[in-house]
Amino acid sequence: MEHQISNGWISIELEKLFNLFYGKGLPVKSFTEEGYNVYGANGIIGKYSKYNFENEKVIISCRGAASGAIHKTKPKSFVTSNSIILDEKIVNLLNLDFVKYAMINVNKEDIITGTAQPQITIQLLKNLKFPLPPRAEQDRIVAQLDSLFGKLEQINKSLDHIPTLLKNFRQQVLTQAVTGKLTEEWRKGKELKGWRDKTVGSILLETPKNGAYYPKSLYGRGTRIIRIDTFYDGTLKYWEKVQKVEISEKDFESYKLEEGNIVINRVNSIDYLGKCMLVENLPEPAIFESNMMRLRLDQSKVLPKYLRTYLISQIGIKQLRQNAKHAVNQASINQSDVKEVIIKLPELKEQKKIVNRVENLFAKADAIEAHYEALKTKIEHLPQAILHKAFKGELVPQLESDGDARELLREIEGFRNKIKSSKK
Repeated sequence: MEHQISNGWISIELEKLFNLFYGKGLPVKSFTEEGYNVYGANGIIGKYSKYNFENEKVIISCRGAASGAIHKTKPKSFVTSNSIILDEKIVNLLNLDFVKYAMINVNKEDIITGTAQPQITIQLLKNLKFPLPPRAEQDRIVAQLDSLFGKLEQINKSLDHIPTLLKNFRQQVLTQAVTGKLTEEWRKGKELKGWRDKTVGSILLETPKNGAYYPKSLYGRGTRIIRIDTFYDGTLKYWEKVQKVEISEKDFESYKLEEGNIVINRVNSIDYLGKCMLVENLPEPAIFESNMMRLRLDQSKVLPKYLRTYLISQIGIKQLRQNAKHAVNQASINQSDVKEVIIKLPELKEQKKIVNRVENLFAKADAIEAHYEALKTKIEHLPQAILHKAFKGELVPQLESDGDARELLREIEGFRNKIKSSKK
């Protein structure tokens, strides 16, 4: 049954506007290098020497994870059996871009069945209510949506550069920090007085210690064990991911982590080898896993935060990896490799100044990143909000000259009746 949803609009069952049917099966081996576009669940998936639709069509993916995806085909295209075709066979009475946007706005939960293998059936689509305004208003809505979505695309492209810019900014800060440039003004133009090349081994209280290995059967309760997937950029990020393992008191004393320790990833793919973390603000006692090593620092020589700053800089990472041993899909470093890493070490007073400046600059970058994430989230929700507004009849002015959608529906029904009569 049709009913009024906005001035001059009607809500009508989909089957009264379109003939609905599935596309045709087409084995992948039938694809050709050139020919007509083949549409599958995820849009264009190849070429074929034949086509099954002369004109443009709106199609909806009906099987698998892509169920509910909407596409508008190009003229002379082949549509496979993974899609349902909305075939109006009526030229110029409906704006197909309007139809595409309207179907994108449909709540997919209303038309998708199944969880393990989602699907959409023609039977479900037939009675779906479609919002139908007069044709002139359809055209205005499409023009406005195209314009708005075009602007959103440009905004997203601009925003996509921000994470890279922030990453580069942070690395530049780190490089300037560990080469003395960040505190150049603080030193009042003097040379790098007090800066010395030191080995990591010379600033440790003991030899680096490898972590503990335990079988899976011991995991699930007990003491927290830090793994490499819980820290990034030198900081513990995901405490909620930190697992527990049953260990003896002796093992805890051997592998426990203390404030000011640094752990370094010693076995991984080369891109993650040397990833490190400064132990600070642990919510509860913890140990560390076997693919890491622990550094206990002589804090009379080096501030833990300064060493972390050095080791997460490009200069420090390069130093850590320079003696890496490579194997299939992974690389490794040992205690001697880490002890031989050369760091440029200023006096403690300047180390503290460097750490403060790095933290201040990183805090500004974090604030920008937080604004970026918030804006990105808002923009991600905008398309649906815009579509919702469009199909409530609130996106463009409604003009008396547009007429009423009932007139359009009568024209569509008359055209379809003629087609039925000619077939008989």
